[in-house]
Amino acid sequence: MRGILPSQILVGIGRQLGETLQVDRDLRLYQGAVGGMTALHDRNGNRYVLKVYAADAALQARTEHAALQRIHADTYLPVPDPIVQGVTEGNDARPFLLMTHLPGNRWADQRDLLNATNRLMLAAEAAHLLRQLHVITGRRFGSMLQPEHDSAWECLQHRYSILAADYLGCGGNPDIATRVQRLINNHQREIDTCRSAVLCHNDFIDGNLLIAAHERPHITGVVDLEAASWNDPLADLATTARHLRSHDPAAAAHLIKIYGATTPSAQARLAVYDALQTLHERTWITHDQPAGWQEAIVALDQHLLRRDLGVRSKEGADWSGW
Repeated sequence: MRGILPSQILVGIGRQLGETLQVDRDLRLYQGAVGGMTALHDRNGNRYVLKVYAADAALQARTEHAALQRIHADTYLPVPDPIVQGVTEGNDARPFLLMTHLPGNRWADQRDLLNATNRLMLAAEAAHLLRQLHVITGRRFGSMLQPEHDSAWECLQHRYSILAADYLGCGGNPDIATRVQRLINNHQREIDTCRSAVLCHNDFIDGNLLIAAHERPHITGVVDLEAASWNDPLADLATTARHLRSHDPAAAAHLIKIYGATTPSAQARLAVYDALQTLHERTWITHDQPAGWQEAIVALDQHLLRRDLGVRSKEGADWSGW
């Protein structure tokens, strides 16, 4: 769907903006991986991105729009400015979101060009940006639009029940599900130290972070907030750290250190959320079956079966085991 020509909605959106919009065929897009992305510009040269979602993704479209609005209102995080959110007309009606274009290339695409120092710098900046995002607080945990849980513990139990059912339904090991449940139960006290829900990106990884690749690279954009929710901030950090660790363990440790999640309680919470994230990856890989998926699920199951990974380093940054 990338690069589609949204001729059926350009006129309507332009009318709402009081502008004439045209497709910008010279602009390469990185601003989101899910949904059809089309670059646009107006008569004054202002650049936009039109994201058209799947027909059944209205909730994701509204979630992304709401998250971007809150971030713009409460922080200086470099996210797109949401301009118009709506639904296309006709038989193939689909939700869409028009937002401003952000500069930069995906960190994931530049990864092999970065030296160790630059990777640590970006990890530190990612930690600071996550901290900035997490200053936005909510009254309940759960969905961005209709949070349904009163505590981090209740939200965690709900998420585990869904993940475990999906994991077991796609051939997962019952012993692993039991071990994860035991891990969760053993750390209820630590989970309960999270008193307030914060706005979480839930996919704050190098594929959704844009960077300017200079001698001192820096993050120029944070995109793809369609999975945003209200949750424990360390659930968000655990997702970022797990992804980063698969490419650069030192950078992942630096991320956690700079974020400040190095106390025993924080390490326990991170271990729990790492296990849940591993279950999540295991299930979507099984469903989507990308290249090498069978080897990947074996590796993920082995990660969940190992028990002696929890020896912390002197910096208190190695929290991956349980």
